[in-house]
Order: sequence, then C-alpha cells, then structure tokens
Amino acid sequence: MTAPKTHLSLAENQIHLWRFNLETPPSDWQAKGRFLLSDDENERAAKFKRGGDDYINTRIFMRRILAQYTDTPPQALIFDRNPYGKPFLRQSDIQFNLSHSRQWAVLAVGLNCDLGIDVESTSDRRSILNIAQHYFHPNEI
Repeated sequence: MTAPKTHLSLAENQIHLWRFNLETPPSDWQAKGRFLLSDDENERAAKFKRGGDDYINTRIFMRRILAQYTDTPPQALIFDRNPYGKPFLRQSDIQFNLSHSRQWAVLAVGLNCDLGIDVESTSDRRSILNIAQHYFHPNEI
C-alpha cells in the first residue's frame, strides 16, 4: 500500500482538514498498511488492551495523507516531538495535528503555521447548550 501519486500542496495561511471513519476502513487497510508504521508505532499498538486497531488505522491514515504533501513514502516519514510534546515532521515545513474520538479521526494540515484540532463525540445525555452557557461568553454561545 503506497500513497497515491497525487501531490497535495498548501498556500501560506491555508489549512486542509481530513476526516477518516475508523469504523469503516477499507477491508485490507491494516493488512496492507501495517508496514507503513515505524517500529515505535507498532510497539505502542501492541501495548493497547483496547483501541489498538483505532490507533493503527489512525496512524496509517495520517502517514498516507502527509506523504502526499511531502512527496515522501509514508513509511519514510520521520516524526519527532517539540519540547511541549507536539509531534512534527523532521523532513518538512508541513505542520499537522491529529485528533480522534470514537469513530472519527480528523487531521489538520498547514504550512509554516502552528495549528491544532480537536474532535469530540457527543452523546444525547450531555446538554451542549448547558455546557456552552457555563463556559462561554454570551456572544460565543
């Protein structure tokens, strides 16, 4: 499984958002994509008691997307962390942030910009309006 040959590019101040449904990955996603992960990623996945498949699928998703921006094979991407723990690519100015909750993974990708993204699943049991009224300014609600 290699990244599509399409090259994706970004302009300054442009952010691309990608989403992936973790409940419906392609049938051969892990079988063909597991080799894209680093040894560290595979070791971490092996430690999960629950959620290991989501972790693997999310990492494959992220690597395949970022490879299209960097013209680098997904398995050759090298990740590092800044002093605050935020991951970055050693070989690119592409910035990214990944979040997942329940069935969704969301990836934000930008160029030379600090960015973050967060996705949260909600349940009908929580009152979003009550939460907003408690934490937000009236103009934000």
